[in-house]
Amino acid sequence: MKNRFFAISCLFVALTCCMPQNIEAFSWPKFSFWPFKKKNKTEKKEELTPYQKLFKDKKTETVHGLMTVHKVNDKIYVEFPVDMLGREMLLTSVIENTSDAGEGVPGQLGGRDVRLRFEMIDSTIVARMPLLSKPVNTSGNANISKALDKSHNPGIFKSFKILACSPDSSALVVDMKSLFLDGSSYTKPFPSSSANGYYGFVTRTHTLSSEKSSILGISASDAEIFVREELCYSVDHSLMGMGFMYENVPLTAVVHKILRLLPETPMRPRIADSRLGMTTQLKSDFVGVGEEVKDVRYAKRWRIEPSDSVAFSRGEIVVPKKKLVFYVDSLIPSKWFPYIEKGAESWNKVFEKIGFKDVISVAKFPENDSAFNALSFDVQTIRYAPSWMNSAQVSLHTDVRTGEILNASILMNANLISVQYSDRIAATAAVDPRVCGSLSARRAGRNDSGGNCSGGRGWSWTHPQSGCCFCLSGRFIALGLFHEGTWACTFYYDGTCTKFRSDTGRSS
Repeated sequence: MKNRFFAISCLFVALTCCMPQNIEAFSWPKFSFWPFKKKNKTEKKEELTPYQKLFKDKKTETVHGLMTVHKVNDKIYVEFPVDMLGREMLLTSVIENTSDAGEGVPGQLGGRDVRLRFEMIDSTIVARMPLLSKPVNTSGNANISKALDKSHNPGIFKSFKILACSPDSSALVVDMKSLFLDGSSYTKPFPSSSANGYYGFVTRTHTLSSEKSSILGISASDAEIFVREELCYSVDHSLMGMGFMYENVPLTAVVHKILRLLPETPMRPRIADSRLGMTTQLKSDFVGVGEEVKDVRYAKRWRIEPSDSVAFSRGEIVVPKKKLVFYVDSLIPSKWFPYIEKGAESWNKVFEKIGFKDVISVAKFPENDSAFNALSFDVQTIRYAPSWMNSAQVSLHTDVRTGEILNASILMNANLISVQYSDRIAATAAVDPRVCGSLSARRAGRNDSGGNCSGGRGWSWTHPQSGCCFCLSGRFIALGLFHEGTWACTFYYDGTCTKFRSDTGRSS
């Protein structure tokens, strides 16, 4: 045992003596079985940039288009391009589906147009809302322009903290969830006129339930970004503001919020002619120092520009740079399509008077085109609405700076055709024998009684069960009700009372 200890001690002394004097130059041999590894003190932990920290180890959905948008859990990170700061933008909504079509019809671009201008202030991006009512200055006086700018500085609607820069520093990353899930009256997706509004007699107040609402997805194109969300509201209905009809009615709608750029070069506005029937936009005009401020109306019109300006200047009829294509909803009854197409394209004759041809065309929704998006702001649609309303509705979105029409979509309410049919009878039955013949055929199929009125110069019809009589003639229109053996007349065109016989409907 002593000999073994002595041998080990001698070996240790020998190794020590053989070591070089420069201890730093010496390195121990590396053994693959050695369980301990020497740490490199110069090795540093990898540092993530603020941009990388936003997405590291998180489930992220990303789309590219007008802006790059990321959906990370319940946040909407938007890479806002620096070169778009100060540009005019538009925020609006379109309904995909809803629990109550009386508030807004699927496919309807029913929300208000919210014009926004994004600016950078310190470490935040603010969304300013320019006033729609800002006056115009046609006097050319620079002092008036400065005074108007100072008096109508756009208010801040939303603000967003800058979280990071994009890797190439061309964009600033902000969370815009508060913008897309805003519950104010400016951003609600429902039109002011709807079936539940009863042509303005019923006031509807929508209150967003944020805790029940959620973001479903994102998408983008070169012209706009979309945020698809499910919004839950409680709705109060009041009759002419005097008292509640219903309170806290639940309403859920899947909505697409759209953010897009307005034209960088505004269209030249055109003063509306009061002699022409058109929609207009009212402005106040400062025409000069010391002169009366005047009201001026801009015509709402399409930007129709010639594809060949040289030929157009020679007086030739040319096609426009961009045609107006109205896509017809696949839900519209097929027998309506030829009439819709003919009615819309008949306006081409009017455009030819000002030098353009083939401006408007009508097409059906493409069946196998995955790129087609009927909810896009760039697509004009004619849709079917299962509503009792007896008139067509138009969703018209314009550039408030100039009156340029950006989108126009038409809703064909289900009750529209029946009202048109009744109006056709009331207006032309007395002078158009085709109407009388059509009504006689329909009456024969229902076993209704009817005949001529006013000595054969018109037509009348009596319902066999209710005794209701409707009479049309060149002299008068009368509506009567047979009750307890006597005729009780309710309306007369010429103010005189005329009685009807219940067997033939002729006047007595």
